Amino acid sequence: QENFQEELGDVLSDLMLLLVIAEEEQECKPREVLQQAVAKWRRRKPFVMKEKKVSLEEERRLWTEAKQKEN
Repeated sequence: QENFQEELGDVLSDLMLLLVIAEEEQECKPREVLQQAVAKWRRRKPFVMKEKKVSLEEERRLWTEAKQKEN
């Protein structure tokens, strides 16, 4: 568990660094990235955001439909 937490910390650190670089290069702002990520989660996985309870089969169907709409 300790190694897993350390690895997650490394991933988070890398992500934060990328966000800082992107903001400095005026590519995007961290808030915009987070807003887009939350919006995508809500579209693709409303059951994760506790907006809807579904079975595993329904989860897969909803994710597939949401993904197809984006493409």
